[in-house]
Amino acid sequence: MLAFGKALTAIRNRVEADLRLPGLPREKVVAAVVKLLESSGERREEQCVMQMVTTYVKKLRNNPPAPNTTRIPSANPSANVPE
Repeated sequence: MLAFGKALTAIRNRVEADLRLPGLPREKVVAAVVKLLESSGERREEQCVMQMVTTYVKKLRNNPPAPNTTRIPSANPSANVPE
């Protein structure tokens, strides 16, 4: 996994360098395609996360958790005395 991370960093650096090339050489076109693929993957990831959040919220609405019966201590020490 560490090797993949290093390779990915090198690829991203190369893509950025190739995108700065003048004109439309093959390297620049390939870099643009790689950049588009990476950004579309990020959008899919965001959509997936949003879908998971939406599903979780719907589940909470349909099946709310039980109320918390744990008493939270007050900042006022005299208020923490049991009744």
